[in-house]
Amino acid sequence: MALIEDRTTRKKSAYTRLFGIEQLGDLITKIHGTIISLGAELERDIYKNAPLKIECIDTFLENTKEHGTAGVWIASKKQIKKSKCISESYEPDFLGFDVSNNILYIFEVKEGHQFDTKKASGERKTLHSFSKSVSPKVPFKTRIYISCFDVDTKEQAYKGLKEKFSIDEILTGRDFCSLIGISYDNIMRERTASQRTIDQQKNLEYFVNTLLKIEKIKSMIVKRLKRK
Repeated sequence: MALIEDRTTRKKSAYTRLFGIEQLGDLITKIHGTIISLGAELERDIYKNAPLKIECIDTFLENTKEHGTAGVWIASKKQIKKSKCISESYEPDFLGFDVSNNILYIFEVKEGHQFDTKKASGERKTLHSFSKSVSPKVPFKTRIYISCFDVDTKEQAYKGLKEKFSIDEILTGRDFCSLIGISYDNIMRERTASQRTIDQQKNLEYFVNTLLKIEKIKSMIVKRLKRK
Protein backbone atom coordinates (compact mmCIF):
# COMPACT_ATOMS: atom_id res chain seq x y z
CA MET A 1 0.00 0.00 0.00
CA ALA A 2 1.12 3.57 -0.65
CA LEU A 3 2.57 5.43 2.32
CA ILE A 4 1.83 9.09 3.03
CA GLU A 5 5.37 9.66 4.33
CA ASP A 6 6.82 8.73 0.92
CA ARG A 7 5.05 11.61 -0.84
CA THR A 8 6.75 14.93 -1.49
CA THR A 9 5.23 18.38 -1.89
CA ARG A 10 6.73 20.87 -4.30
CA LYS A 11 4.53 23.93 -3.98
CA LYS A 12 2.06 25.58 -1.66
CA SER A 13 -1.38 24.08 -1.98
CA ALA A 14 -4.92 25.36 -1.74
CA TYR A 15 -5.12 23.49 1.56
CA THR A 16 -2.59 25.92 3.02
CA ARG A 17 -4.79 28.84 2.02
CA LEU A 18 -7.80 27.02 3.42
CA PHE A 19 -6.36 26.52 6.91
CA GLY A 20 -3.58 29.10 7.01
CA ILE A 21 -1.08 26.49 8.20
CA GLU A 22 1.59 25.44 5.73
CA GLN A 23 2.47 22.16 7.47
CA LEU A 24 -1.19 21.13 7.51
CA GLY A 25 -1.55 22.09 3.86
CA ASP A 26 1.47 19.94 3.01
CA LEU A 27 0.07 16.99 4.97
CA ILE A 28 -3.31 17.08 3.22
CA THR A 29 -1.60 17.47 -0.15
CA LYS A 30 0.44 14.36 0.62
CA ILE A 31 -2.72 12.47 1.59
CA HIS A 32 -4.41 13.53 -1.65
CA GLY A 33 -1.42 12.33 -3.68
CA THR A 34 -1.37 9.04 -1.80
CA ILE A 35 -5.05 8.45 -2.56
CA ILE A 36 -4.32 8.93 -6.26
CA SER A 37 -1.50 6.40 -6.06
CA LEU A 38 -3.90 3.88 -4.50
CA GLY A 39 -5.86 3.99 -7.74
CA ALA A 40 -2.69 3.13 -9.66
CA GLU A 41 -2.08 0.29 -7.21
CA LEU A 42 -5.54 -1.12 -7.96
CA GLU A 43 -4.82 -0.96 -11.69
CA ARG A 44 -1.60 -2.94 -11.16
CA ASP A 45 -3.43 -5.58 -9.13
CA ILE A 46 -6.06 -5.97 -11.83
CA TYR A 47 -3.57 -6.32 -14.67
CA LYS A 48 -1.40 -8.73 -12.69
CA ASN A 49 -4.40 -11.04 -12.17
CA ALA A 50 -5.80 -10.81 -15.71
CA PRO A 51 -5.58 -14.24 -17.39
CA LEU A 52 -5.40 -12.81 -20.94
CA LYS A 53 -2.84 -10.01 -21.19
CA ILE A 54 -1.79 -7.99 -24.22
CA GLU A 55 1.90 -7.10 -24.38
CA CYS A 56 1.65 -4.96 -27.55
CA ILE A 57 -1.68 -3.67 -28.86
CA ASP A 58 -0.40 -3.08 -32.39
CA THR A 59 0.89 -6.65 -32.72
CA PHE A 60 -2.34 -7.95 -31.21
CA LEU A 61 -4.45 -6.05 -33.76
CA GLU A 62 -2.35 -7.44 -36.61
CA ASN A 63 -3.02 -10.99 -35.42
CA THR A 64 -6.52 -10.93 -33.94
CA LYS A 65 -7.42 -14.29 -35.50
CA GLU A 66 -4.76 -15.92 -33.35
CA HIS A 67 -6.48 -14.59 -30.22
CA GLY A 68 -9.94 -16.03 -30.69
CA THR A 69 -9.87 -17.55 -27.23
CA ALA A 70 -13.14 -17.00 -25.40
CA GLY A 71 -12.56 -14.20 -22.94
CA VAL A 72 -11.39 -10.61 -22.81
CA TRP A 73 -7.78 -9.70 -23.60
CA ILE A 74 -6.63 -6.83 -21.38
CA ALA A 75 -4.29 -3.95 -22.22
CA SER A 76 -3.27 -1.54 -19.48
CA LYS A 77 -2.66 2.18 -19.77
CA LYS A 78 1.04 1.43 -20.31
CA GLN A 79 0.29 -0.58 -23.47
CA ILE A 80 -2.26 1.97 -24.66
CA LYS A 81 0.33 4.76 -24.44
CA LYS A 82 2.79 2.76 -26.54
CA SER A 83 0.30 1.92 -29.29
CA LYS A 84 0.65 3.63 -32.66
CA CYS A 85 -2.67 2.28 -33.90
CA ILE A 86 -4.50 3.81 -30.96
CA SER A 87 -2.82 7.16 -30.54
CA GLU A 88 -4.84 9.58 -28.43
CA SER A 89 -4.09 12.34 -25.92
CA TYR A 90 -6.16 10.44 -23.34
CA GLU A 91 -5.65 6.85 -22.25
CA PRO A 92 -8.36 4.97 -20.34
CA ASP A 93 -7.30 2.67 -17.52
CA PHE A 94 -7.81 -0.49 -19.60
CA LEU A 95 -8.89 -1.71 -22.99
CA GLY A 96 -10.55 -5.10 -23.21
CA PHE A 97 -10.62 -6.95 -26.54
CA ASP A 98 -13.32 -9.61 -26.85
CA VAL A 99 -12.32 -11.17 -30.17
CA SER A 100 -15.05 -13.82 -30.12
CA ASN A 101 -17.81 -11.22 -29.89
CA ASN A 102 -15.99 -8.47 -31.79
CA ILE A 103 -16.20 -5.96 -28.91
CA LEU A 104 -13.64 -3.46 -27.67
CA TYR A 105 -14.37 -2.49 -24.07
CA ILE A 106 -13.09 0.88 -22.89
CA PHE A 107 -12.73 0.79 -19.12
CA GLU A 108 -12.23 3.47 -16.51
CA VAL A 109 -11.81 2.00 -13.01
CA LYS A 110 -12.37 4.03 -9.83
CA GLU A 111 -11.80 3.02 -6.23
CA GLY A 112 -14.65 5.17 -4.97
CA HIS A 113 -17.94 6.28 -6.45
CA GLN A 114 -18.61 9.78 -5.09
CA PHE A 115 -18.02 12.46 -7.72
CA ASP A 116 -19.14 16.04 -8.15
CA THR A 117 -21.36 16.74 -11.15
CA LYS A 118 -18.63 18.35 -13.25
CA LYS A 119 -16.18 15.49 -12.66
CA ALA A 120 -18.76 12.81 -13.50
CA SER A 121 -19.85 14.62 -16.67
CA GLY A 122 -16.23 15.06 -17.72
CA GLU A 123 -15.42 11.38 -17.23
CA ARG A 124 -18.32 10.30 -19.42
CA LYS A 125 -17.56 12.86 -22.12
CA THR A 126 -13.91 11.80 -22.24
CA LEU A 127 -14.75 8.09 -22.50
CA HIS A 128 -17.24 8.68 -25.30
CA SER A 129 -14.82 10.96 -27.12
CA PHE A 130 -12.12 8.27 -26.96
CA SER A 131 -14.60 5.66 -28.18
CA LYS A 132 -15.66 7.82 -31.12
CA SER A 133 -12.05 8.54 -32.10
CA VAL A 134 -10.80 4.95 -31.78
CA SER A 135 -13.76 3.22 -33.39
CA PRO A 136 -12.64 3.77 -37.03
CA LYS A 137 -9.12 2.53 -36.20
CA VAL A 138 -10.05 -0.94 -34.94
CA PRO A 139 -12.19 -3.80 -36.31
CA PHE A 140 -14.34 -3.92 -33.18
CA LYS A 141 -17.57 -2.44 -31.89
CA THR A 142 -16.71 -0.15 -28.97
CA ARG A 143 -18.43 -0.05 -25.62
CA ILE A 144 -17.57 2.17 -22.65
CA TYR A 145 -17.77 1.27 -18.96
CA ILE A 146 -16.89 2.99 -15.72
CA SER A 147 -16.31 0.58 -12.86
CA CYS A 148 -16.71 1.82 -9.29
CA PHE A 149 -14.72 -0.96 -7.70
CA ASP A 150 -15.87 -0.91 -4.09
CA VAL A 151 -19.63 -0.47 -4.51
CA ASP A 152 -22.07 -3.31 -3.98
CA THR A 153 -24.65 -2.24 -6.56
CA LYS A 154 -24.81 -0.30 -9.80
CA GLU A 155 -27.48 1.89 -8.26
CA GLN A 156 -25.02 3.13 -5.62
CA ALA A 157 -22.52 4.05 -8.32
CA TYR A 158 -25.24 5.63 -10.47
CA LYS A 159 -26.17 8.02 -7.66
CA GLY A 160 -22.53 8.69 -6.75
CA LEU A 161 -21.85 9.58 -10.39
CA LYS A 162 -24.71 12.11 -10.16
CA GLU A 163 -26.69 10.11 -12.75
CA LYS A 164 -24.38 11.37 -15.52
CA PHE A 165 -23.62 7.84 -16.71
CA SER A 166 -26.42 5.56 -17.81
CA ILE A 167 -26.90 2.51 -15.62
CA ASP A 168 -25.79 0.35 -18.58
CA GLU A 169 -22.41 2.12 -18.64
CA ILE A 170 -21.65 1.26 -15.00
CA LEU A 171 -20.04 -1.85 -13.52
CA THR A 172 -19.44 -2.79 -9.91
CA GLY A 173 -15.98 -4.16 -9.14
CA ARG A 174 -17.42 -7.67 -9.05
CA ASP A 175 -19.12 -7.18 -12.45
CA PHE A 176 -15.89 -5.83 -13.94
CA CYS A 177 -13.80 -8.73 -12.63
CA SER A 178 -16.34 -11.26 -13.90
CA LEU A 179 -16.28 -9.69 -17.37
CA ILE A 180 -12.48 -9.87 -17.71
CA GLY A 181 -12.18 -13.26 -16.02
CA ILE A 182 -10.53 -12.54 -12.68
CA SER A 183 -11.60 -13.19 -9.10
CA TYR A 184 -12.96 -10.13 -7.33
CA ASP A 185 -12.57 -11.89 -3.99
CA ASN A 186 -8.87 -12.57 -4.67
CA ILE A 187 -8.29 -8.92 -5.53
CA MET A 188 -10.02 -7.81 -2.35
CA ARG A 189 -7.99 -10.30 -0.28
CA GLU A 190 -4.80 -8.90 -1.75
CA ARG A 191 -5.94 -5.37 -0.93
CA THR A 192 -6.55 -6.30 2.72
CA ALA A 193 -3.48 -8.49 3.20
CA SER A 194 -1.38 -8.24 6.36
CA GLN A 195 1.24 -5.94 4.81
CA ARG A 196 -1.49 -3.50 3.89
CA THR A 197 -2.78 -3.57 7.46
CA ILE A 198 0.73 -2.71 8.61
CA ASP A 199 0.89 0.11 6.08
CA GLN A 200 -2.48 1.42 7.24
CA GLN A 201 -1.10 1.62 10.77
CA LYS A 202 2.00 3.42 9.48
CA ASN A 203 -0.21 5.93 7.65
CA LEU A 204 -2.30 6.50 10.78
CA GLU A 205 0.76 7.02 12.97
CA TYR A 206 2.36 9.37 10.44
CA PHE A 207 -0.86 11.39 10.17
CA VAL A 208 -1.26 11.76 13.96
CA ASN A 209 2.44 12.43 14.62
CA THR A 210 2.57 15.08 11.90
CA LEU A 211 -0.51 16.80 13.30
CA LEU A 212 0.99 16.85 16.78
CA LYS A 213 4.17 18.46 15.44
CA ILE A 214 2.09 21.46 14.34
CA GLU A 215 2.20 23.67 17.43
CA LYS A 216 -1.09 25.42 16.73
CA ILE A 217 -2.98 22.15 16.42
CA LYS A 218 -1.23 20.60 19.40
CA SER A 219 -2.14 23.57 21.63
CA MET A 220 -5.78 23.42 20.46
CA ILE A 221 -5.95 19.73 21.38
CA VAL A 222 -4.35 20.34 24.80
CA LYS A 223 -6.81 23.15 25.58
CA ARG A 224 -9.80 21.00 24.71
CA LEU A 225 -8.51 18.10 26.79
CA LYS A 226 -8.06 20.42 29.78
CA ARG A 227 -11.67 21.56 29.48
CA LYS A 228 -12.79 17.96 29.98
